[in-house]
Parts: sequence; C-alpha cells; structure tokens
Amino acid sequence: MEHYPNYASIDEAFLPFHAFATALSEFDGEITDEESGTTMSLSEVRLELPILIDIASDENETLTLGASPPLYYVATGIESVFHKITLRVTLLEKENT
Repeated sequence: MEHYPNYASIDEAFLPFHAFATALSEFDGEITDEESGTTMSLSEVRLELPILIDIASDENETLTLGASPPLYYVATGIESVFHKITLRVTLLEKENT
C-alpha cells in the first residue's frame, strides 16, 4: 500500500508543498479586469517570491513539507528564514470549455 504523508503534522498556516506549487501554477492564459472590460493574454508567467517552509518528520522518519508566503514582517528576536522559489509556468495548449 502506498504511503501518504500526514499533512496534519505541518503548521496549520501552511499548505502542503505540492498544493502550494499547484495553486501558484493555476493559469489559463487570460487575465480579465471585469471593471474596465480589458483582457490580457499570456503564454508564460514567471514568479520569484519568498516562501516559508515547514518540515515535519513522523515516527517513521517520513518528511512532510509545507509552504507559505511570508507570514510576518515584524522584526522579532528570532527572525524567520525566507527561502526563495522561482516558478515558470508556460501555457502549452488552452482547452475550449
């Protein structure tokens, strides 16, 4: 039987890493401003942004990754470490639905 990670072990403010990456890459090739009635067609999007990563390990030493945009910008005694992710999403074929 396949092993599925226990995502309950990551901080509740984080998404599982695969869900975070999927959410960033949802892209249909058009951005529409309803108010002005303008539409822009895109074939590629490149994102470069800071992220926080939560790493949890269970009793079987299985690692589970969570990701989030930076949660806090207030200086504290222990500063968060921001990692950087670069994601390039290219529209290959747009389905007519």
